[in-house]
Parts: sequence; structure tokens; C-alpha cells
Amino acid sequence: MMRMRVTPDRSLKCQRTLDTSPSGLEVGYQMFSINDKSMGAGEPIRVRQGERVLMHLLNASASMNRSVALPGHRFQIVAMDGNPVPTPQTVDVIYLGPGERVDAIVEMTQPGVWIFGTTAGRRT
Repeated sequence: MMRMRVTPDRSLKCQRTLDTSPSGLEVGYQMFSINDKSMGAGEPIRVRQGERVLMHLLNASASMNRSVALPGHRFQIVAMDGNPVPTPQTVDVIYLGPGERVDAIVEMTQPGVWIFGTTAGRRT
């Protein structure tokens, strides 16, 4: 058995940073579905003001990051990839990587008709 010892060279300075912005060669999808229905094809989920809704979200894409929002409402993240989070956090937008799952609770505090959907990957 051979043993190796690795010591980091702290004198080296990073010359460049990795650019992760899209190059234009990515495979993109302009459609997504919720409960197997594209926008406008499904029945609305009817809720009353003050009701809490548990949403199980899955980004089934193999290559695209997605972000979803429900204007005027906030999500309490309670689980990620099937595992409860130790300290639930409240967020305005949920960011999902490829294959990632998030369970979130939304308290419906704003009356009206709301469209739940993607924010087209824009971070604001």
C-alpha cells in the first residue's frame, strides 16, 4: 500500500475565476408543466385566504436550473431532496437545480388570482 501526503502550496495565487454564465450552446426548454399540465391547460388550485398549502416541487430537467415564485407570497422550505431541513427557511423564490426536489409550505395571505410559475432563471 502506498501512502501519499499532499500539502497545499499557499504561495500560488488564483489567476482566473471560472465563468459559469451560459455560452449559448446549452439545450434549453421553453415549456414546463405543473401536475402534468402546461400553463392554461390545468384547473386552478383553489385556496382560501389564510390556508397553508404544501407543495412538492421537482425540477425534472437534466440540464436546466429553474426558479419558481408565487407573487405576494413566501415559501417556507421544509425539506430538500426528501430530507427535512434542520432549520426551515422562508424565501421569496425557490431555486431548483437539475433533479432537485424541494418541499415548501405557502401560507395564502394575499387574496386574488395568482399564477405560480418559473421566473425564467433570472435572479433578482
